[in-house]
Amino acid sequence: MTSGVIALELNELNMELVEAYAESENLENFRWLLTGCRRWHTRAEEDYERLEPWIQWVTAHTGKSFAQHGIFRLGDIRDSAIEQIWESVEKLGGTVGAVSPINSANRTSNAEFFVPDPWTDSPVTGSWDLRLLHEGVHEAVNENATGSTTALSYLKLLLGASVNLPRKRMLSHALFMGRAVRNSRQRAVCLDVLLAEAFIRHWTASKPTYASLFLNAAAHLQHHYMFNSKHYRGRHSNPPWYIADEDPFEVLYAKYDEVLGWVRHLAETNGARLLVCTALGQVPNPNLIFYYRPKQHGLLLERLGISGVTEVHPRMSRDFLVEFQDTAAAKSAESVLLSVQTAEAEPFFAVDNRGPSLFVQVCHTRELHADTEIRIGDRLLPGLSSMFAHVSIENAIHSPLGAFFDCSLPPLAEAEEVPLEFTHDYTLQAARAATEPVSLGAPRP
Repeated sequence: MTSGVIALELNELNMELVEAYAESENLENFRWLLTGCRRWHTRAEEDYERLEPWIQWVTAHTGKSFAQHGIFRLGDIRDSAIEQIWESVEKLGGTVGAVSPINSANRTSNAEFFVPDPWTDSPVTGSWDLRLLHEGVHEAVNENATGSTTALSYLKLLLGASVNLPRKRMLSHALFMGRAVRNSRQRAVCLDVLLAEAFIRHWTASKPTYASLFLNAAAHLQHHYMFNSKHYRGRHSNPPWYIADEDPFEVLYAKYDEVLGWVRHLAETNGARLLVCTALGQVPNPNLIFYYRPKQHGLLLERLGISGVTEVHPRMSRDFLVEFQDTAAAKSAESVLLSVQTAEAEPFFAVDNRGPSLFVQVCHTRELHADTEIRIGDRLLPGLSSMFAHVSIENAIHSPLGAFFDCSLPPLAEAEEVPLEFTHDYTLQAARAATEPVSLGAPRP
């Protein structure tokens, strides 16, 4: 019987880049993962509209396809009663933990610890440091797009993370955090490192039957800067105003290799089964696409003449949820938003009407300039482009192919391709094995 299952979730990791950097930078733990662990090629949804992490990770956490679970937007999981893997493990009599699982609701009955992602409104289970860390990460992630992360957010992060940092790594963490404050491309990596340290400390203290750690920096940096990788072989390049002549992936994968090493050591010294999953992947974007998000959502809605707003919830990247006093106010706002367009008559927003609320996405993908004309019907809105922050030049797009590893089993000569739902069933069987005196082998869902 194993002492538990640890699921390391490395969102959208591009395995070709990982393999290239593992070789060129001699990344010991990634080389071990790639050559010493059993691997499956996973396949997610083929419909690109559904190929989003907040959809596909729900599949990985429930074992149900999109057609079965119906979760389409980030944050929607809170209104669903669908059973996730943490509740399933508790039904087996096991204990659970989680740090930052994307689009997952904390519906556990007695979790050892549960820290929701920065975008989903769900309670935190755990000590004061986890609550403060979650609050700091939530603020930092949502402020980062405008480059306005406040000193208070940094203070919350530092206080929440401080008790989780081991003395032997304190100095290196302090130096890296100092660099991350000055380099926006390292901030997401720094957040992942802090989340990993919190996970390790709280897992060590409670040793749950099943616990998951979700890291998102690789997905973020690949989307933004894949053209800057020294291993990118495409025809595009990023302009100097967007990123200096640097390769951010050298730092990213070196830090991820460290984190993988820490989690590997944690599993090996405690007899736990380590599973690693990416859910989906990314490939270089064949086109140049610019993404934007509002700097101040409330002020933007006021400028557009939209009234009856009760609350605005920023989501990941370009998306935000707007709640209204009633369905009539939401319907009126929908009409305004859908009438906003550029001089080329291209729509600026996409809107999903949910009755008393609207899920809105900035769907404009051309480069914005100070003189870019934006209109509501025939009415010009001068200076409106200044109300949007540039999020990224979309260097990479989603791919349905991902990877899944069981680090307790030796590799096979050829990796099998499986549907993404397989990872949930396999993981649940591994968690069941951790509660029963059975021999260590490959679970058969």
